[in-house]
Amino acid sequence: MKALHQTERVLRFHGLSPERPAPMDFVPYVGAMLRLCREQHLDDGAIKHLRHLQRIVGDIRGHIAPAELKAGEESAARYEQWLSSGFPEAFAEMRKDASERIRKHALN
Repeated sequence: MKALHQTERVLRFHGLSPERPAPMDFVPYVGAMLRLCREQHLDDGAIKHLRHLQRIVGDIRGHIAPAELKAGEESAARYEQWLSSGFPEAFAEMRKDASERIRKHALN
């Protein structure tokens, strides 16, 4: 899941790396993002989208209505947009890393 991966990268960029008890457990990241927002003096309102994704992932074993799945996709897009605009330095590093991987792959 892209939002989770990006959140993980932002947290690591800022020296935070909470452990997740399960691979798709967003809960430690929600707390860490709230703390990071306070430290960076950023509006943490978009964390509600990360919480929404957590609820959907938690329900994935059961039936998810198409409307709820669509709402989850929209939440993910809004969260990713907020994350990239709120933490541009971390995203610049992600783009640099991706560019290096592409260049390395092209040389092989």
